[in-house]
Amino acid sequence: MQCSSSGSVFRLLVRIALGLYMFLLGWHLVFDTVTVTTEQLRVLGDDAAVAVVRMSDTATTPDAVVQRKAVTGLALDMHAAGITWGTSGIAWSGALVLLVGGALMCVGLLTRLWGLLAMVITGGLIWTQTCHGGALGGADPLAWASNALAFERVFAQSMAVLLGLYLLVKGPGGVSLDHFLFGRRPARDATTADEA
Repeated sequence: MQCSSSGSVFRLLVRIALGLYMFLLGWHLVFDTVTVTTEQLRVLGDDAAVAVVRMSDTATTPDAVVQRKAVTGLALDMHAAGITWGTSGIAWSGALVLLVGGALMCVGLLTRLWGLLAMVITGGLIWTQTCHGGALGGADPLAWASNALAFERVFAQSMAVLLGLYLLVKGPGGVSLDHFLFGRRPARDATTADEA
């Protein structure tokens, strides 16, 4: 069964859209910085608190403000949502999966795996940042308009979950490295097999 060219082009566009979203979100988490207090860092455990204590004397006061990678904010959101063990490691793993998986999804390598991981990670982001973080101001949908930035973030994360599900079910399409490397080869004809 051959896939139509319009279906392949649509899947290519879905892959590129989701891959760019994942890559840029991963880039932000890994390379950008956020401002946190030393008290917030102590919540994450000894590894983050020890790094703060070793900094200059001004950073050891409880209200000191320090710059950390944006993934630290994700770890704090996870901790606030009730995930208290290994939040820094889980956050870094998720950020690296988003960064690498987004790049590989754009070229169509291991698309179904990255689609599944996109669903899991962005679903987790929705749960930690929105449901537990109260980013949308509670369950009242009419109040969501008061925080447009949070609503747009949740909308983008929801779309990433749906696009990941689509790619998990439908696959990468004909215009992908998956199709080139692992695509189905036409079956050999029985008459050519007998002649060989």
